[in-house]
Amino acid sequence: MPRLRTLVLDCDPEALALTVKLLNSSNASATHGNSAMLELAMGRCPERLLPMVPTARVRGLCAVEAFADNRPGEAAPTRLLEEIDRRVRYLRAREVVANSENGRGCLAAYEEVRREIANDE
Repeated sequence: MPRLRTLVLDCDPEALALTVKLLNSSNASATHGNSAMLELAMGRCPERLLPMVPTARVRGLCAVEAFADNRPGEAAPTRLLEEIDRRVRYLRAREVVANSENGRGCLAAYEEVRREIANDE
């Protein structure tokens, strides 16, 4: 699993595809771990990942929970808002992906999370 995580975080296309397939596992722990890896990868290479993800899973992967979990010192609301903004800018710069159904769903999910965090401050 550590090797797969490294490959996913490096945006290796085969590792991304395998991890997306593993989202359908009946093992809840494995599914959660795969979701967290893909959520982190979404912040690095949405142009590779979004086309592979079933539309029903996009909103859950366009989040910053795994980012906060992996960087506890950076989990302050301001830092999470900065990360969301960075991800949104990155995705919007890739117009073809941003304008796809999954891209629009991802942007909407980030905006929703952003509003929740901003309201909690």
